[in-house]
Parts: sequence; structure tokens; C-alpha cells
Amino acid sequence: MGRLPVLDTGVDGTGSGRVVEEDFQQPDVRLDLTPGGTAGDYDGLDRFGRVKDLLWYDHGTPSADVVRIKHGYDYASNRTWREDSVAAANSKDLDELYTYDGLQQLTAIERGNLDFSNPADPVIQSKTFARQWGLEPLGNWADFDQAGPGDIRLAFAMFEGKPTCILYDYHVQGVDQGLAFSSPVRTLRIDRVVVIAEAKIAVTRSAGSYCLEAAVPLEPNLWGMFVFER
Repeated sequence: MGRLPVLDTGVDGTGSGRVVEEDFQQPDVRLDLTPGGTAGDYDGLDRFGRVKDLLWYDHGTPSADVVRIKHGYDYASNRTWREDSVAAANSKDLDELYTYDGLQQLTAIERGNLDFSNPADPVIQSKTFARQWGLEPLGNWADFDQAGPGDIRLAFAMFEGKPTCILYDYHVQGVDQGLAFSSPVRTLRIDRVVVIAEAKIAVTRSAGSYCLEAAVPLEPNLWGMFVFER
């Protein structure tokens, strides 16, 4: 009652004093940052001491991985992706991909199944979750988007030199990598974008302001008009 389980720890042999092994004898769960099995190799760490392969395993009978999380980093040591192999083995897509702006601020997260077809630029397949942030240089939120499946939005923007009505959907089931829209502040990925050519738009400008008037057809088959998809 209220007692800690028996715990054994081991530190690395580099003199840093970092814990690389931790063994809870009850319930037979062990942390091991040498997942390759070679003593003193510490292949769970990269050359900069960052955790790249985190393994907790049940060393009972039979032995099995309980948690195994792999990480990737950029040159600024931002974590760029997270791969959960135990979840994948249980048919759960819990990998994550992270995006940062030029000030190293987190601006987007996607969850699903990581595809390493291009190791230098992994993408999320079968996306199940997404969040995007617009951040000011001081880190304040300028905007926040937590769009989910079926969250369809209407916007007006300049396209090919004229005001245009667009319909966009951040998250579409079955679309693995959306279109990239970049600005000096950040890059957003949007799964589906439609230009509504039938919309009538008039913009009236005056000193210091403008007025936009638009007539948009409310038809059930808008998605079939003109679609940009990747």
C-alpha cells in the first residue's frame, strides 16, 4: 500500500549520468535505450543525445514491446515526427508529423500513419487528426484551426488577379497529403479546394476600407464544379 515497486536503474557509460535502463520488477516492465541489444551501444539515442528510439518492454513470459516510439528531429532539435510501432501492430494509426515556422514555433500537427517513401520528407497517410496554428513572432495565437472531417469552409481570395470564391475542406478521408498553401508566416495543407466559378463577386474600395458583395450558388453538387486535389 503506497509503496513503490522494486526499481533497478542503469546509467550510460559515457559519464553523463543519463539513465538508459530502468526496470520495474512489478509489473515486469523495462525501459531500454539500447534496443538493438548491444551493451554500451545506446542506439536509442542519436549523436546529440536525443531520444530516437524509446522502448519499454515486458520482460516476462512471453516478452513483448509495451511501448516503442521512434522520433525524428530537424537541425534545430525540433521533433518533426513520432512513430508508434506498437499502436501500428494493433491496427491503430497514432504516428504524428509536426511542422514549425521560421521561429521554430509549432504550427501544425497531423496524426495517422507515417509514410517514409521519401525519408527526407515523410507524410501522413490515413489522417485521423489535425491541428494548425497561426502564431505571431512573440508566440501569440493569431488563429487556430481544428478542422475535422466534414468541416467545409467558404472564403474569398485573389486568384489569377481577380476576386474568387473558394470552398475548402481541411480534412478529407482518403486524402493522404493535401495541397500546400504558403505565406511568409507559415504553410498550410488543405485536403480539398474548390473554385466556385459561378459565384458573382463585386469589390468596392474606398479610402482605408473596402466592401465585398457576393452571390454564391447553394447547390448540393458544388464539389463537382472545379476541384484542385493532390
